[in-house]
Amino acid sequence: MSLIEAKQIEVATWITHRYHSLEALSQAFTTDHQANDYIKGVFVLSCSASSFIG
Repeated sequence: MSLIEAKQIEVATWITHRYHSLEALSQAFTTDHQANDYIKGVFVLSCSASSFIG
């Protein structure tokens, strides 16, 4: 972890799949992880500014 934190190892290229919704995330567990080009999948959490304005 220290090498990653020190940016001595580039890990962004290992991310081959990004999931932007919970519906899409289920695909990672059912089919995507078996794909030949699958290395690492990540769930991308995005929040709009309006979500925080009450």
